[in-house]
Amino acid sequence: MAEIFTIPTFKREIITGSKEEHIVVNELRSIFWELGVDEVRLLPVNVLNWSELECRIEYDNVNIRCFALPYTLSSDIECSIVVANYVDDRIVVNEPIEESIVIIPFPDDPDDAKYVLLKLALHGARAVIFYDKLPGRYRRIVVTGVLGFPLDYGAPPPIPAVSITKEDYLKLGKIRPKKLRLYVKTNVLHNSVGYNVEAVINSRSDEMIYITAHHDHWFTGFSDNLVGVQSLIEIAKRIVNNRPRKTVVLLSFTAEESGAPGFSGWYWSWGSRFYVEGLMLADKMDRIHSVINVDAVFSYPFRISMNPCIYGLIKDLLTKYSIGDNRISIDIPYFDSFSFTQAGVPALTIHTLDELKVNYHTNLDDGKEVDQEVLTKLYELTYDIARRLGNAEGYDLEGYLLEYRNQVKEIELPLEARILENKLVQILYNKEKINVRKLVHILTKHLIKPVASHRIGGFLTAMFIPEVLILKQLEEIQKIVGHRESYMMREEYSTIHGVYVIGEEKILLPDLTSIVKSIDSRHLNQVLNSLRQYAVTSFRKINRFLDEAVKNVLL
Repeated sequence: MAEIFTIPTFKREIITGSKEEHIVVNELRSIFWELGVDEVRLLPVNVLNWSELECRIEYDNVNIRCFALPYTLSSDIECSIVVANYVDDRIVVNEPIEESIVIIPFPDDPDDAKYVLLKLALHGARAVIFYDKLPGRYRRIVVTGVLGFPLDYGAPPPIPAVSITKEDYLKLGKIRPKKLRLYVKTNVLHNSVGYNVEAVINSRSDEMIYITAHHDHWFTGFSDNLVGVQSLIEIAKRIVNNRPRKTVVLLSFTAEESGAPGFSGWYWSWGSRFYVEGLMLADKMDRIHSVINVDAVFSYPFRISMNPCIYGLIKDLLTKYSIGDNRISIDIPYFDSFSFTQAGVPALTIHTLDELKVNYHTNLDDGKEVDQEVLTKLYELTYDIARRLGNAEGYDLEGYLLEYRNQVKEIELPLEARILENKLVQILYNKEKINVRKLVHILTKHLIKPVASHRIGGFLTAMFIPEVLILKQLEEIQKIVGHRESYMMREEYSTIHGVYVIGEEKILLPDLTSIVKSIDSRHLNQVLNSLRQYAVTSFRKINRFLDEAVKNVLL
């Protein structure tokens, strides 16, 4: 059977809800049937389908090819250009940008393009042309019209945004035409249909593990995520005749890159969220032991972002595949695995997202830089983890304690935070007296939260007990006391800018930038006192929650 890398229909840009996707999911269904799995289903998902029909830049009878950033709407704009850049994380320009097309490089984290666009739109820009700092690259980065990542609402971007290559930017900079015309034609279909592809390999147990990937992608999408889909096929080949104790569900998601209805701020991982919501309505979540997701694999050694309770179950495999502690993190909201995490199911993703950033969502994510040895090791690792979790009994509760201790190391802890650590220790001592499975689901669902700072150069991640960030903000302000001049010059303190729990867009940490910069130095201690009280109150709530959770899972 040929690898999907060689099948032309898979190598095209696959946008959720498109006819190209419908062709691919039917081919996937046929592949799974050929492999001898027990069940295959195409599961429809209501999606927003965005597509580019045409994108060009014109000046002096010259045409430049551009690629529209999703969810840019159709536009035809002609006006002067302003070149902008960054100093640290600030946008800098030498002339007014009102009623202009702004040309600017993608930020260091390309996903921050939304913040750049919204800031430029706020100051009157008519459009944004992004270019890559490296040659030969076009990028597709979704931009929306809302600052955060709310689940329930959103908006299209207020101005169009497109991508050009560095080479074309240099041509523009050399000629510096007085005016540019930007012509973008796109199409948006609400209530379109994408498909999740589900293949089942039954066993003697009702308990299940999931192995997942996503089939929609920008450009060729070799690492992101043809590699993940091929991993599903490779694992199916191995497992169909060598089944673990648990039932194995292989699942290829739609709408990972885009597609959440209504221009939702949390535009990605919609296919997996929709699927998980269906499982919850059918009361099937308790049957799932764990989830293994494969996405954005570009190089070796791999990274694994996972639930802390899985760590002890696969620790020897991490050593075998040279995955050191610096390449391990908690499951993060960039991946479909996090949809399961939010529902309480332990999950992990195998990836090299940091290493892929150079080609992330670009036309150069075409596989030419990925060695076959990397793919071979990926398939072997995925299979080894699937066998391990497919036969595992229970979970490793110590992982939560280790994760908490790692987060608070070198932080001066208030009494309430030390009490929380002791409670986690007591859970380990008494694990024979509790329903571990139920407790893991409670801790995962309620204490692992997605957090972000909504700004250029900020972060998007997840944390077990993110209230630890309150203590870090407290320490940062303590450093500022007496050194405000250097702080105002460097602006290097990350949590001072505020942190949100994304999805619900709840403020975890207020933005204290203006207070720290303007308040009388003699009164900074009052800011510290208010934060100390916030920390105490927050950790008391967690301690009460943990007490109640343990009480509810006693055998």
